[in-house]
Amino acid sequence: MQVAEVLSDLTSLRVCGHEEAVALVNVHKTILKPETTQQSVSGDTNRVDSPESQSNSELQRAKDLVQLHNEMKSKQLHGGHDAVGEELQRARFDVNRVLRELEI
Repeated sequence: MQVAEVLSDLTSLRVCGHEEAVALVNVHKTILKPETTQQSVSGDTNRVDSPESQSNSELQRAKDLVQLHNEMKSKQLHGGHDAVGEELQRARFDVNRVLRELEI
């Protein structure tokens, strides 16, 4: 069940723009109470992670995901040529070449 929720969230983040994705991730900040945040910051490191600290780590992971998504979108939009982009272009060229050969 949790895997389906994560996949749904990833799809939502992929479809929306950067500002919407950040707003989606930052929604959880307003839900957390200030004393909950203080407990997780000043809490004992020997205790088992509370649901609040797990939520904070999940929130941080989601923020990292949004940042990574934004960086990748930015690279794609600005025509950043990296190894993956070059491999993808080469693969597209090969596919088009094979399709042309099949037509003849």
